[in-house]
Amino acid sequence: MKIILNENQKKGIVDRIKNMIDDLGLIQSIKSLGGFKVFDKLMPDYFGSNRNKIQFIEDAVRKEEAYGSRLLHLHEFGLDILYGEEEQNGITYKSYIEQIGLSNSGISNDEGYAVIVIYEYDEDGNAYDEYTDLYDVWLDRMSPMYIKKIFNTIFNYYIETGEL
Repeated sequence: MKIILNENQKKGIVDRIKNMIDDLGLIQSIKSLGGFKVFDKLMPDYFGSNRNKIQFIEDAVRKEEAYGSRLLHLHEFGLDILYGEEEQNGITYKSYIEQIGLSNSGISNDEGYAVIVIYEYDEDGNAYDEYTDLYDVWLDRMSPMYIKKIFNTIFNYYIETGEL
């Protein structure tokens, strides 16, 4: 059965879904609507925006918070994302996005960030056991290419496991 809605009805539904997202969070709203397929029919361009992808990523971290962690470890989703590579004196340094977290500072409470971890590789391509350095990058300051990779990694995991 196909339902035909006029523009005012569509706008009303979209506004109610946005309010639901504000109240319940994005992941719970998708579940409440009956899953991603239903959500996508009602809001087909929602994840076209970088901000909404970041919102989904931050919501996934909040979901983990219920288990006592403010970090998502991307390797648990089956992927470390290469963030950069540099060579110096025959040694290669590779940076990976390994974790996603939420800030709990008073300045930017609940703002998402990525933990970038740098590993050192010898001239044969073997990694040393420990990381060399790490630093954080705010999600809203990352290139859309990396946001898309992070989003796709987490989103696909949720789809495959039936979470959405």
